Amino acid sequence: MLKNRRLRRLIPFAVVAIAVVAGQRHRLATPPDAPTASPTSVPGPAAAPRTLLRGSLRLTECDLAAPRTPFASVAAYCASVPVPEDRSHPQGRHISLRIALIPATAEKRATDAVTFLDGGPGGAALSDFPLVAHAFAPLLKSRDILLIDQRGTGQSNAFECPSSTETDVRKRVSACAAHVSTYADPQFYTTLDATADLDDVRAKLGYPTLTLIGVSYGTRVAQIYARDYPRSVRAIVLDSPVPNTLTLGSEHALNLDASLQARFAICVSDRRCRDRFGDPRRMLQSLLEQLDAHPLDVTVDDPVTHAKRSEHLTRAGLAQLVRFYAYSPQTAALLPLTLDEARAGRYQALLGQLLLVQGDLSTRLDGPMELSVLCSEDAPLLQNRPEDAQTILGPAFVQQAQAACAVWPHAPMPKDFHAPLTGSVPTLLLSGEFDPVTPPRYAHEIAHHLTQASVLVLPGQGHSVMGIGCAPDVVERFVSHASLVNLEAECLQRERATPFFLGYAGAAP
Repeated sequence: MLKNRRLRRLIPFAVVAIAVVAGQRHRLATPPDAPTASPTSVPGPAAAPRTLLRGSLRLTECDLAAPRTPFASVAAYCASVPVPEDRSHPQGRHISLRIALIPATAEKRATDAVTFLDGGPGGAALSDFPLVAHAFAPLLKSRDILLIDQRGTGQSNAFECPSSTETDVRKRVSACAAHVSTYADPQFYTTLDATADLDDVRAKLGYPTLTLIGVSYGTRVAQIYARDYPRSVRAIVLDSPVPNTLTLGSEHALNLDASLQARFAICVSDRRCRDRFGDPRRMLQSLLEQLDAHPLDVTVDDPVTHAKRSEHLTRAGLAQLVRFYAYSPQTAALLPLTLDEARAGRYQALLGQLLLVQGDLSTRLDGPMELSVLCSEDAPLLQNRPEDAQTILGPAFVQQAQAACAVWPHAPMPKDFHAPLTGSVPTLLLSGEFDPVTPPRYAHEIAHHLTQASVLVLPGQGHSVMGIGCAPDVVERFVSHASLVNLEAECLQRERATPFFLGYAGAAP
């Protein structure tokens, strides 16, 4: 099964890109400085893997795969880079960072590398990249693409917790922390540790500068790296950005309600949608109240194994599913229909989809690496907002974060950690009009502190928009010149929200 954090982070890319990239594969061209196997290689019937030299690192041919998805693998070159876990004690334990490089196809490549900074926190760039490869394809004409599994994820000393049926958050997190502490110290897996790793890798690969492309949480990594290593950054693209001044999680409930209110208003204003569903917001509120009073036990076919299983559907489960639906215009277009099915007592489809995106809520502890980021950087600033009690998500995120971080090992951040990025680095910011987690106002807040920044809002879109429509070409034009002057981006305004499904055949009556 896909990691639920990966699906939550990349639903928009997956929906948009399936038709584009399924069955395709970026073929690896041997760059001018990529020697073939040495004559002294171990003989055998199969050809020895090709290698690629960048700076002081020699990388070996590899395939980047996204298991259990329809996305084709991507050919690349990979290496492992040792770094100290605790940088204040460089002689102590070292961990291995897994990196990958997709070389530029041009004979004369640019001196900077485009670096994909994954979302989450908890995204593993090497395994997530095939889901977004189509968005980066135009950049390969002139630039290498660099991927790093952030420490604590993927193949970089990943945090994994044993499955548990414990329902008490503190007890479950304590058990997870005890397990992770056998091979890692969780307090050294923050954004600051990740940006120090990134600069180490940059130097070893011999790139004088990087062009950063961050998505969601990856935009925090990009901003902090650019702030702390300004001479190492050529340009920045922030897709669905979060201001570094924001406490992550503090506005999840507020943002989801605002997004759904705007989307549902479109349905109410459309006669066919209104006649079919009435007011979807009222329908959702009614279902939430019913489940709050009487949670349901529903028998459903497991979406992965197809075996019959009984699941307990609660208000919280429905709220989370609604949140995930809101991430992309395609899934948001299905939301009134799905809610209407539930209103009629047919919960099987809804619950099956919930299992796909959420996993088993009763046994899953998701995102142990996320806790290292959240507990160090944001939880100390989280506050309960009484007004959240009236929202779809409610105050659960803040309350659970505070409970988990009371027992998860973490370190205090510098006082200026949440200072905004300032300066003149060329920065392109992309947002979706209906993003339920990082609304366009976040992009404008970031741009306010920069002298060379432009915000482009894609009409009708949700979270993670770089792969939509002409956005890959707009990004390539910006990256090519590292300039916002005369940037042609009018094509983005042709995007529209997907019409609401009135039935399973689509928007037709």
